[in-house]
Amino acid sequence: PNGIVFGATGEQVVFYVKNIKFEMSNYDTGYSSYGASKIYQKLLPQYLEDVCYNSDPSGKLSYRLKDNAPAKCLDYAKKCSQVEVGCNLYTSVKNNFSIPAKVGDMDYCPKECVGYDVYVAKETYFNSAQADNLIPNTARACSAESVGCNEFTNLDSLSAGGENREYYSTLKHCVKPSQASCGSFYAWEGTENGYQLRLYNLQQGANGPVVISDDSSVCNETIYNMPVNSPLYNPDCKQLYNASGNIYYHLKSNLITCSDSCRAYRITEKNYDRRLTQATCTGTSKSWDANEGACISCMSGGTWNSTHQACVYQGIPGEGKTCSASESGCREYNGNEGNNVRLAVSYDFEAGVSNWISNCSNGITIEPISSNKGGHSLLYNSAATTCSEVAGTKNSVAQLKVGGAVKEGKSYRVQFLASAPADADLNLFIYNPETSEISQFNNGNPIKIAGGSDWQIYSVNLDNLDHVVSGSETLTIIANSNFYLDNFILTEITDRFYLVKSS
Repeated sequence: PNGIVFGATGEQVVFYVKNIKFEMSNYDTGYSSYGASKIYQKLLPQYLEDVCYNSDPSGKLSYRLKDNAPAKCLDYAKKCSQVEVGCNLYTSVKNNFSIPAKVGDMDYCPKECVGYDVYVAKETYFNSAQADNLIPNTARACSAESVGCNEFTNLDSLSAGGENREYYSTLKHCVKPSQASCGSFYAWEGTENGYQLRLYNLQQGANGPVVISDDSSVCNETIYNMPVNSPLYNPDCKQLYNASGNIYYHLKSNLITCSDSCRAYRITEKNYDRRLTQATCTGTSKSWDANEGACISCMSGGTWNSTHQACVYQGIPGEGKTCSASESGCREYNGNEGNNVRLAVSYDFEAGVSNWISNCSNGITIEPISSNKGGHSLLYNSAATTCSEVAGTKNSVAQLKVGGAVKEGKSYRVQFLASAPADADLNLFIYNPETSEISQFNNGNPIKIAGGSDWQIYSVNLDNLDHVVSGSETLTIIANSNFYLDNFILTEITDRFYLVKSS
């Protein structure tokens, strides 16, 4: 009465059936012969069950071996309960993480969805943190250096009919001297002429320099003096003096410069902070968007302008941290394991060149030039002579020995401070001199160091170290101009991606 029925119409219909498999599944698992695979197991005798198995709170056996079970318990196949039927051990091909689980029809997904998960775009200078559902390898990649890149309209240039679109990940915040109280502040820096006090003309208040937001928790005397390998180290933290000798600690990116070159900028993208309610969406830096049902927040010194229906900032053109139009919307996305980082190597160059080498006789030297008093940096000499060939070039290169610090198949991020007399383009890659294989940071695109005496923070990333690593592996830098390198940090990152938003 129950079974599979084949029917046909017509006088002479002949058909053949072979390899029938009936299964309740939304996915075809392929033909397999029922009962073709037989396993013979030696079951645990009933008289040993109380000796080998634990009991659950109800007094029944749970079929879980006791911690102190005698060795003879392992001579038999372990029983399982009815609810455990179908349980298997599954191992992720991504990170080798294993978990026992039962898989049902609703647990399958198309292969096109592999990697689909919730990722959090970390907070940037102008953008609040935001969770997104995405597949990282289908999005457009960008570089760590461009994280937080946003499009701005220079309102002064727009009113004059000139080119008006500019791109920044941070602005040099400013105010015109005629519009605020300004004062002189100083910071020690090592220069080619020795250690000197550098002058900063900043907006001042009753308690020293005015900042766009309270930064006392991320920049103070303790954090300023942290070594480069400390988790608390912050390269943006600055120590400042006034003429009376009072000392202040602030993030350099939070300071407000007094300058007649100050211009008004309108940011293109609206930043929604969905943690705020309509009741808490108050102040000159916020506006409630009724259509979106969310609060627009003008982060890092912006002011909501109802005329432009956008956040407006005051900045100095060409300063701050510029980025390209193609990387506008670049964000750092972290998965469940995104905060798992490993410090591979770090250098502040106070102990000399250490594991740094060059292919030239005078390619690198340690100099008393630094962003703070008493510090040193590594000078890269692009015009060095007597150079051996490295990675197919006889140009000057700087190399850091990382053979025991990096691994094949891992992702890496480099952060450092740099200063250059003139604009310099840097290419960074991990190089195996035994096989001549290289893995490029920033997908092979150079990172641009802005010329001038100012020290800035730079970052590059390597998605995948895609070659066999040898003991003589090096992180190699090639540049087209001289530059100073300081506070170099190489970290191994996991489940972290640099992607263009909504791509």
